[in-house]
Amino acid sequence: MSSRQPLGEKLFFFFSGIIVGVPVAVFFESISHLWFTTLGAATIVAPIVEEFAKADPLIYRREKTGKSLMLLGFLSGLGFGIAEFFVYIFRGVPFFVRLPAIGFHAAGTSIVGYGVYKRKTLRYYVLAVLLHFLNNFFASLGWLWLIGGLGATVASYYLAWRFYRLASKTNSIAMSPTGKNASSVILT
Repeated sequence: MSSRQPLGEKLFFFFSGIIVGVPVAVFFESISHLWFTTLGAATIVAPIVEEFAKADPLIYRREKTGKSLMLLGFLSGLGFGIAEFFVYIFRGVPFFVRLPAIGFHAAGTSIVGYGVYKRKTLRYYVLAVLLHFLNNFFASLGWLWLIGGLGATVASYYLAWRFYRLASKTNSIAMSPTGKNASSVILT
């Protein structure tokens, strides 16, 4: 199966991050203030909702290669990150403060895409949520973001890159629903 995606599919995932991901996140984050403080909404609710909203379209593409799923996840996260970037810029947040978040969202959804490929979606979703939680928690502490938040951002970039390289090495191996490669399932 080729890892090349038609332009229409790439655009679909990019715009799904904007058209679906952002409104879903805004809705759940706005009602989360009924049960959580602002800090709780930003650190607990936002990572859970945003990572799900960005990755949801990937679930329906399980038959794709690892590289394909990671690329589509990247595009969905990139669309979300760009839309969120402009929301924060219009609210007066400095440009340079929000810039790393664009790549952070793309990397997080790529990580979930790798999990979908490995048939371990929940494990990689939780990893993306944890990184997002750390980023948001340290962002709520002001300049301490430069320690913990920047660390979470760099870790997400690195893990997305690392998983993409792993997916590239095994891209031609079809995965069975049990997570084993198809040849080992046939041979056992």
